[in-house]
Amino acid sequence: MTTAVRFDVELEESWSILGKLHGGYLLATVVEQVLRGADPTTHPHPIAASATYVAPPAPGRATVHVCQLKTGRTFATFRAELRQGEQGCVQALVTLGTLPAAGSPPVWMSPDATPPPILPLAECVPTGAPRGSDRLPVVTKYVEQLLEPTSASWATGEGSGRADIRGWVRMISNWDPVLAQFILADSPPPVTFDLGRFGWLPTLTLQVLLRQVPRPGWHRFRQHAITLAGGTIDEDCTLWAEDGSVVSQARQLAAYRD
Repeated sequence: MTTAVRFDVELEESWSILGKLHGGYLLATVVEQVLRGADPTTHPHPIAASATYVAPPAPGRATVHVCQLKTGRTFATFRAELRQGEQGCVQALVTLGTLPAAGSPPVWMSPDATPPPILPLAECVPTGAPRGSDRLPVVTKYVEQLLEPTSASWATGEGSGRADIRGWVRMISNWDPVLAQFILADSPPPVTFDLGRFGWLPTLTLQVLLRQVPRPGWHRFRQHAITLAGGTIDEDCTLWAEDGSVVSQARQLAAYRD
């Protein structure tokens, strides 16, 4: 194990939602610093990253401390911590390697991994705030989403009760398309909206897997949950390219607060 390398970062206030910085943005920031400390000729891409959110950092100066745990011909593993002062805020494990090119056919893909039926872009609706609230579920300065009308019924009435939200998503800023996946995979509206529950969902843990080099532009997405219990809820999010191939997968555990 090598000595940790420190990188200085500036956390932008524009990524705040109700005063808290977006979890996918924080993970993307950490992964970006890991890439700065890695060899781009042997391990050019993030393959997987998982984060535990220990304390919410404030916008402003912070540091990312990166330690290489293992390196091989195919993969390299790093541990990273985002700190603000002496406070550890985000702990992460990051695996680097080489992603398949965009549109590469998989060796095998489960029938469950094919994209669900999602209406064309022209028939979907912009993401809105829940009724009686001014809370937008994404950072609209950077991310654009269009939802299937059945996935957005919570904005005008009751949700469907399925904890299942589908639609289209894309970055509208100049983020690197690979790093943007860590943001997009954490950008759909909370599935609790579809249950008619509009409380706050602070992320406890988030894992993102990249499956190919993404192309810029629109991705289909589906986010759904299995269980809301004990004050927490799981959320699984899959993003597909327009050709139907899987681009990234994410799973997170979030606390639920009414």
